[in-house]
Amino acid sequence: MNDHDVRARSRAKAAELRGRIQEMTDREGLGERGNNSTRALAYALVAVVQEYLARHSGREDVELFFEVHGREPVDLTSWPANILADLTRHQIPADDQRAIHESAVETAARYVRSASPLARD
Repeated sequence: MNDHDVRARSRAKAAELRGRIQEMTDREGLGERGNNSTRALAYALVAVVQEYLARHSGREDVELFFEVHGREPVDLTSWPANILADLTRHQIPADDQRAIHESAVETAARYVRSASPLARD
């Protein structure tokens, strides 16, 4: 798969995951609380991927990942997709990626439920 395809699939997956977070929190009446599912998803992915790398890789990979993806970028909308694209580029197994997605959605929804600054505009 070429880089263009990786980016396109990652944008679509990020949109799908954001939609799931919004559905979960809207059902709970939290949609009016400044829910920013993009920000919540990105911070959740940073946390979940770092945990994954700590279990399956070396310290250097954890540090490099945080250096590349750990700070909120100016273009917030592309942040989750960029993280997801790197999972594919670094050949994280598909089953592991699905587990990361699930954990990130749950974590992001928790951020929204708790009115965390990680989920606000």
